[in-house]
Amino acid sequence: MAKRKFSEGDLIKETLWLLTGSIGKTKQGEPFWQGKFKVDADTDLKAKMWNNNGMVEKYKSILVPRKPLSVEGKIDLFNDEPQLTISSVKEANEDQFDTSILIKKSKVEKEEMIREFEKIVSQIDDVDYRRLLKTFRNEPLFEEYANAPAATMIHHSWLYGLLEHSLTLAKAVIALSPVYPFLNKDLLIAGAFLHDAGKTMEISQNVGFEYTVDGHLMGHIYLGAKYVESLIDKIENFPIEKRRQIVHIILSHQGYIEDGFGSPVNPQTVEATFFHYLDNVDAKTRHIATAIEESENKKGFIKTKEPLKLKIYLGDEEEESNPEKKNLFE
Repeated sequence: MAKRKFSEGDLIKETLWLLTGSIGKTKQGEPFWQGKFKVDADTDLKAKMWNNNGMVEKYKSILVPRKPLSVEGKIDLFNDEPQLTISSVKEANEDQFDTSILIKKSKVEKEEMIREFEKIVSQIDDVDYRRLLKTFRNEPLFEEYANAPAATMIHHSWLYGLLEHSLTLAKAVIALSPVYPFLNKDLLIAGAFLHDAGKTMEISQNVGFEYTVDGHLMGHIYLGAKYVESLIDKIENFPIEKRRQIVHIILSHQGYIEDGFGSPVNPQTVEATFFHYLDNVDAKTRHIATAIEESENKKGFIKTKEPLKLKIYLGDEEEESNPEKKNLFE
């Protein structure tokens, strides 16, 4: 499904799923409501309600997130982005609302990715890391892992996205291992598949991919490290040093503490350092690729979504097709 387009002045009268909402105050002290609706699997729509004739007070008990609402209003532009200004809202029948149309899925089939996971695991030389990943494959959590998004917003924020992201990293490790023969390839493959296992417990698979209570309070790094240690405890005679190495990759994969991205320890092995940057490359590249796919513009500059808001140049087709145009320095 393509991202839905809105134009300034469009009139809206339909049922939408409310993702978020809160009440603020203008500089004059007047209350206003602002939030975000899920329109379809690819489209979110920011919204506002002004306190005309006491509307905010009238409707605040209805504008509660995580449910469908029948809304009427008009599309305005705010910071060059469409925004719905609501004129009226009422409850909608949740039982008659199909939430599945709001949840984006990977373009790659889940079963195909699971088969690829199994193939890569079967080719791991290190018997301990192979046993660890086979144990993981047979765990009840693996089905959740195969379904889970990799993030709520930044990258692979769709069903099966976590498995897609992890497979990409594993394949990148395999492809780059001849270039860096001193790296422990099997450790890195295990890290690729297990580094974000905690996201199955951190992020829900419902509309909006909200954080769970445990996700808010503990986060995927702690949850993942604890889970992987519980897997290792089920494997007889798993070497202590190998436990230390894989858990360190999980704990440090988001990088350096001073960068503020959530890792409780800095990467302190060559594999952990390599893996942190590889993970970052895939996350940022997918973030940019998704923005390009969703953009109406196919040349010039675009900005990616929050929170990164990267400025990306797409090239200039006119200059490419005009060989007579002078070189910049001629």
